[in-house]
Amino acid sequence: MKRRVLVYVGLLLLRLLACTWRIRVVGSIPSGKGIVVVWHGVMLVVWKFFSGRGCTGVTSRSKDGDILAHLLNYWGYDVLRGSSSQGGKEVLESIVVSAGRGLVVMTPDGPRGPAEVAKAGAYVAVQRSGGVLYCCRVSLERAYRLSSWDSFAIPYPFSVCTIEFLDGVCIDRDANRDEVSAIMELMSSKMKSNMSGSVASRL
Repeated sequence: MKRRVLVYVGLLLLRLLACTWRIRVVGSIPSGKGIVVVWHGVMLVVWKFFSGRGCTGVTSRSKDGDILAHLLNYWGYDVLRGSSSQGGKEVLESIVVSAGRGLVVMTPDGPRGPAEVAKAGAYVAVQRSGGVLYCCRVSLERAYRLSSWDSFAIPYPFSVCTIEFLDGVCIDRDANRDEVSAIMELMSSKMKSNMSGSVASRL
């Protein structure tokens, strides 16, 4: 019960905090069918940006994933639960279906890392769905960074948060594993962290 109360209060504060962020967009905003990928450590701003847009979000089946699922439900997402370590096959099939209908937002390096090292799931899913892969970089003016595996960032109130959307990429359905891996490595290098401004010491 104590944990539930703390989680509820924490989520309430986070929702209020997110309302103060000043989100700036660079590049074309993704639309249509496909998958948007963002590194786990800076995902909050991207989740917030796509709130209320009818997107699907993917979280793990862990306790942290439970918390994120509650937040995404509040922000109007359809939520899929699973990861490479739990329910991977089932959630991959669900991602393919969702990406063939609209936008899915997910973190290719989650839920356990290593940070900014992509797993193949998002790339395989977008290939099978026939949608477009949208990668993005995030820059935060000021943020707390937690002492977690991904140095999870929580922007300060009223911080400027910049999301840079890279050009969409289509992966041919007939592409082999090596070709998919080459695209994954290229896009991962373009997504590498671009965190700028002052960042608070780790909590």
